[in-house]
Amino acid sequence: MSINGAPDHKSKISRLQATDSDNELLETKVIIPEDITTGFSFRKLWAFSGPGFLMSIAFLDPGNVEADLQSGAYANYQLFWILFWSTVLGLLVQRLSARVGTVTGQHLAEVCYQEYRTVPRLFLWIMMEIAIIGSDMQEVIGTAISLYLLSNGKIPLWGGVVLTVIDTLTFVFLDKYGLRKLELFFAVLIAVMAGTFGYEFFVAKPDIGGILEGIAVPMCTNCSRT
Repeated sequence: MSINGAPDHKSKISRLQATDSDNELLETKVIIPEDITTGFSFRKLWAFSGPGFLMSIAFLDPGNVEADLQSGAYANYQLFWILFWSTVLGLLVQRLSARVGTVTGQHLAEVCYQEYRTVPRLFLWIMMEIAIIGSDMQEVIGTAISLYLLSNGKIPLWGGVVLTVIDTLTFVFLDKYGLRKLELFFAVLIAVMAGTFGYEFFVAKPDIGGILEGIAVPMCTNCSRT
């Protein structure tokens, strides 16, 4: 209430904004099917694993694949330990972020905004922007190189960059039809990649002993050669 007894308009506006924010959250929230049975349910599995499909794409983009291929060509199996432990640490960070989201109902950026002061927030923002730019650069370049190789040189590198931009707009277009359809699309892409990687593994027949040694032994002999 204000001094003259009239309702406080600022508090009313803040309540309305909070209500709109809650409604928007409910509209975009993934619906978990309520099932009283204790048996296995594909509906519940899909409800919980759908966001995981979106996140796993970040670990399997063309830039990462191209970097792995180049590293393997120079160092053979010696850098497997870096790939293994970086993946483990990445999964740990994702698990902690998921727990924060489950408890607070907010994503990591919102939590950082509430917990840190202005200077640390700006520092985190700048660092994230640099990381995003670095990641996007290798993804765009990796996609362009992949399209160049798959087309036997018919698609130039600049054309691959243009197609990558169009791909981004395509994903934004799919998001208009709902989160579930976007998750299904990425699940199909991941299944295709898993099938091709498995096929290449059996065709190439890598040295299993060398792979295990590369994971267990942190070393890299003559990795600086070109």
